Formats: sequence, C-alpha cells, structure tokens
Amino acid sequence: IEAQWDPSDPLGETRWLDGIANSGEDKGLLAGLVGFANLAADNCEQLLEGHAASRLMRSIRHMLNRIEDNPAKCWAAEDFTVNPAWLRNYGLLKKYDLGFDLMCFCNMMQRMADLAHKHPDTMIYVEHAGMPHEFDEAGNALWRSGMKALASNDNVVTKISGLGTVIPGWTEALIRPYVLETIDIF
Repeated sequence: IEAQWDPSDPLGETRWLDGIANSGEDKGLLAGLVGFANLAADNCEQLLEGHAASRLMRSIRHMLNRIEDNPAKCWAAEDFTVNPAWLRNYGLLKKYDLGFDLMCFCNMMQRMADLAHKHPDTMIYVEHAGMPHEFDEAGNALWRSGMKALASNDNVVTKISGLGTVIPGWTEALIRPYVLETIDIF
C-alpha cells in the first residue's frame, strides 16, 4: 500500500513494484498492490487505467483524513467526500475493477457509507479499524456509529491494523476494545 514513491508519479510506483514482482526479486511476496490516485485530479481516469494495467493492482487509496478544526488531523488537502469531481471519479473504480482502501476519521464515515451504498459493486476496505482517535465516550460513540454505517453495506470490509497510528502509547489493553468491537460490528 503506497510504497512512498514520489506522489506526483503514482504510476511510476506501480511500474516499479510490477518490475520487482515480474523479476522474481520479491520471491513471490508481492501478491497485490494498492496504489495512490487523487480521485479529484483531472487525469484521474488515466491514472486508474494505468494502475489497472498491473496484474497485481487491487485497489486505490487516497487518504481522506480531515478534521477541519484540527490541523494535526488534516492529512488531506480538503474534504474530498464532498468534492463533486472526486465523487464522480470514484464511480470509475468499478470500470477498472478496482476497490477503494478507505482511510478516514469517523466524521466522514456516514458519507462514505452512503457512497458505498450508491456503488455496491466497488469494494471498500476500511483501514486501521476505522482509525478511532477520540477516546472519550462521545468520540467512541461517533466511531462506533460510523463503523456500523459502513458495515451495513455488503461491499465494505475492514482491516484490523495500524491502531498504533492513532492510539498514542498503545498497549494491548488500549487497543483490545477496538479490535473486539470492530469484529462484532463487521
């Protein structure tokens, strides 16, 4: 998933990883790729077509994390879940048989659940158990509600991973409730 290639050349990353897999240098470890594409970009369809040319490409990830009043949690340049071009181009994923790796905070989950419902033939892979990030009762309730909205769609699954990304000083005791609840929800 995004091997930290130059973000201005996402197809270069796909070609590079394909080359490693095709040469056997990876010893069979590269079984699938998740590439980057800015779905709001003017050249989005060209990017998706280029990625889809790889036999290993499975999905696209465009990090959406953004909480307007918290600059430390604005990982995306804008809220793409309300950008008309982004939403339109999301619909192209099916054409290229690509899924979408969803990385967002709970404030965007309902809109993404609605998008999943609108595009039932596009798989969404929720990353990092939905990235819980506010650990009080209200924050957990928003995360839980968003995860349930996403899970209500047959085309949405989740990965239980990367909880250390959003849970500072994580321990098994701190992440266990999120892991178990994620399993229950999905």
